[in-house]
Amino acid sequence: MRPVGSGHDRNHRRPGLMGRFGTVVTAMVTPFAADGSFDADAAGTLARWLVDHGNDALVLAGTTGESAVLTDPERVELFRT
Repeated sequence: MRPVGSGHDRNHRRPGLMGRFGTVVTAMVTPFAADGSFDADAAGTLARWLVDHGNDALVLAGTTGESAVLTDPERVELFRT
């Protein structure tokens, strides 16, 4: 693992933008289905979209408040997604 700000590969693809702003870490919201259950498919889709659009890392299950309603198995599934 490379330290933050160590010339990440993503910087080579977009040197003007990434060189100016540095590493992007996003607190990702956890998607839930209409019945209140954790939506693993939507989480995977969202995570892939965020990474594909310039995020270098994601913060999961904690900073946006949903951690308290996730079960331990749901948290594990989220991290594996």
